[in-house]
Amino acid sequence: MNELESKILLGINIDPNVTELNEAFKVTEIADNNNVDLIGIQDHPYIGFFFDTLTLISYLSAKTKRIKFIPNVANLPLRLPTVLAKSIATLDILTKGRIELGLGAGANLKAVENYGGPKRNLREAIEALEEAIIVIRLIWGLNVKTKTVSFIGKYYRLQNAYPGPFPHHKIGIWLGANGKRMLELTGKLAEGWTISMFYVSPEEIKEKIKILEKACLNNGRKLNDIIRNYNLAGEITKENQGPYIDSDNLIHASTEEWIELIIKFYKDLNMNSFIFWPTSKEKFEQIKLFCEKICPIIKEQIQ
Repeated sequence: MNELESKILLGINIDPNVTELNEAFKVTEIADNNNVDLIGIQDHPYIGFFFDTLTLISYLSAKTKRIKFIPNVANLPLRLPTVLAKSIATLDILTKGRIELGLGAGANLKAVENYGGPKRNLREAIEALEEAIIVIRLIWGLNVKTKTVSFIGKYYRLQNAYPGPFPHHKIGIWLGANGKRMLELTGKLAEGWTISMFYVSPEEIKEKIKILEKACLNNGRKLNDIIRNYNLAGEITKENQGPYIDSDNLIHASTEEWIELIIKFYKDLNMNSFIFWPTSKEKFEQIKLFCEKICPIIKEQIQ
């Protein structure tokens, strides 16, 4: 049973922009000192003005005490799963259990190829992702009864490899999944699902949930075994106005309306985790509002 299953999770997004390090530190401090559960950082190594996500998590996590971190999501094709497993386990040990692993097949496959990664079509990328999950868990030493581990796959292989280091806690793998095959893989192997509202509207979420729940049942699992995260992008406005969701699925709403909307999504869409992605230029002020004025009230009303 997932240790985070019974409660709603609230988080913030931090962009790994090289010009926003001071801002990243400030909002991390605010989140850590308020009733916020996690910080998500997107991972696009091929973007030149982005920091390396895992290194940034290492830096920020060292300056916090309680908040969890998750790459949202790690770009698998540009990260060897054995080394990724070791990096994530190391971070988890250093933070005493405050790391989860968001993982994706590599949405921009052409950018991956241009950056020196493998050339794969979507089917191959999903097959590689499934193999990688097996490899990662072998390196983490889950259910390992031998000194070495081996795995021979189409995309990845281990041969008498030494597992470890072993994570501080049982790290959850959250898959960035949109299509049917990815949702089925999530129901089969993952502890979490993460999706963005600017890709999948609230009206589409219910159908995705049906696919995910069926995949869980087919694999002897329950939907509540999986954390279901919805990345919500938009701005916190000064006045009540709706809320208004524009053509790009960005939310424009006051603090009171954000509270109402997230609680509605929690109840009606069956999502139980939400990460706020501010689109306003005043990111610091927006995240401060979310952490101090929105999260505490949602937690109070739901828990």
